Amino acid sequence: MIIKRDTRIGQWIIPAGFETDGCTFPGVLKYLKGIMKAKEYYLGCALHDFLRRYAIVPVPEVDKELKWYICDVNHDHIRAHLYWLAVKLMRLWFQRTQPLPAEWEKYRNPVTPEITEQRSTS
Repeated sequence: MIIKRDTRIGQWIIPAGFETDGCTFPGVLKYLKGIMKAKEYYLGCALHDFLRRYAIVPVPEVDKELKWYICDVNHDHIRAHLYWLAVKLMRLWFQRTQPLPAEWEKYRNPVTPEITEQRSTS
């Protein structure tokens, strides 16, 4: 799917026009009802794809961002961790780092978080 407009997720902005494959899952995994609800995690997957594909941050940090996003969206941490683990396992087959297009260079750095967007510490 293609991101239709610049989309802010936490401290990052995914540029309009970025194409994501939803964390690179084979079709069977996307439809395991009750375990993985890909629609809930779509934006987190898009952020993961953007940061990972262009090596904007190191892979362990990208994975941590995805795990935080999934846990924030789905308070069932067991399912969230299963989804996150599946993403990590798929990396064995899909590793494709590319150069960041020049027109997206401004998205290389995080934006300053606004007070209303800070992650809850409770």
